[in-house]
Amino acid sequence: TRKPQPIHVSKSGEFIGIIKKRKLFIWQIPCKRFRSDEVKKIRLHHTKNLSTFAFHPTERVVAGGDVTGRVLIWREFGQKKFSKNLVARDEEEKPGVRDDDDADSCTTWHWHANEVKFLYFSSDGAYLYSGGKEGVIVVWQLDTGKKKFKPRLGAPLITFTDSPDPHLSCLSCSDNQIHLVKMPTMEIIKSISGIKLPFSFPDSCECSTNEFAFHNEAGLVALRTEDYCIQFFSLFDNMEVSQVQVCERNFQPVDDVTVFVALIALSSDGSMMSTVDVKLPEEDLGGLVTLKFWSGGSRLGEYALSTVIFEPHSNAQISAIAFRPGHSMAVSSSLGGNFKVWVNSTKSPQEGQTHHKYEWRCQSVGSYKNVPMTAATFSPDGSVLAVAAETAFTLWDPDKNVLIAVIGNTVAPICDLSFVAHSEYLVSISRGLKTQLAVWNLSKLSMHWSYQISAEGLLNPCFNMSLHMHPHS
Repeated sequence: TRKPQPIHVSKSGEFIGIIKKRKLFIWQIPCKRFRSDEVKKIRLHHTKNLSTFAFHPTERVVAGGDVTGRVLIWREFGQKKFSKNLVARDEEEKPGVRDDDDADSCTTWHWHANEVKFLYFSSDGAYLYSGGKEGVIVVWQLDTGKKKFKPRLGAPLITFTDSPDPHLSCLSCSDNQIHLVKMPTMEIIKSISGIKLPFSFPDSCECSTNEFAFHNEAGLVALRTEDYCIQFFSLFDNMEVSQVQVCERNFQPVDDVTVFVALIALSSDGSMMSTVDVKLPEEDLGGLVTLKFWSGGSRLGEYALSTVIFEPHSNAQISAIAFRPGHSMAVSSSLGGNFKVWVNSTKSPQEGQTHHKYEWRCQSVGSYKNVPMTAATFSPDGSVLAVAAETAFTLWDPDKNVLIAVIGNTVAPICDLSFVAHSEYLVSISRGLKTQLAVWNLSKLSMHWSYQISAEGLLNPCFNMSLHMHPHS
């Protein structure tokens, strides 16, 4: 093949095979010394592109999966003794076999709605396992075609492999997670999680920047996942610490995206967390934006839900959330043209509880000419609140909710703001037809310098500025 293909090998070593679009090529290798012209080539084909296949451990049976979710079972392949020029194929003698394929029969099973990612025979050959995007392992009984399921694995399945121990197998998922599986009961005995891979969230808000957050003291990064969770991952230990379920609903990998976690923010000490989840409207009806506040527990990465606020900015999208350092205060900015300052009252945990109870309420509302507020951040000492108003940004006294100054005239709407350590400088990122990274001098209320560059992220961990960017072409 022009493009290299994975080579599959039977357990006996007698057969090897590859997939080439709609065809399956198998070579029978003689056991003793052989010449290349003695290698027997076997061809099987299908009407759809094949995606994977597997050899039976003891019999001349091969299973193939296609891109539409079908599973095909060819039996007694490679037994043909005469060419098609000598003997015409009898349809009744070889049911399901296409054209002159070298097999006695071909059976088709169909459960998967999407591409079959893997096929694997049990060690005794009595069962066939298949998996794909649905996040479900289907267990097929080879003789009867009856099936049972191992559901709710949480993510599309990619590969399935065995080990020298016939009672142990390994399953990998698209969310960067592997499961050690006890066979044949399919019980998961251990899971190992890496950082969840990026997920293509709907472009409901181009200015949304709170895609992840850092717990600086603990060395944790908090990331949104497609199954409505927040994953806390230790950068020091290179392992998942915990997952917090944001939305109480079952996740199905094959479903269209209708609900997603849009934003996440952590307080500087990690004791408080805020999230925004969005339910998309169906035919312009039924959309919902929910702001949630969480309180940290006794264990690292453990959070309990404390306050739920439905439609905090009416029906407008929230563009950013940020906590005030050293205070029980947070701000949420809205594309609807305002921002809200939230405060909480803390109650000590009652007997048997491990969490402090936080009850959040809106203390004040601010706006500037009713233009969309696209980003928000606090100064390191918490004395100044900066809120972007499209191409300008406004500075506020967060306690009195008094406007201090208005600065800027960027080339495109500001989508991210960050103070530079404990200095008098503020950095802004603008995206759109014209991109811009700008540094502002707050003492002079003017731009210090700017550069036309497309910045993908702006972060100020431990108040040391870090930039991730690439040149703008």
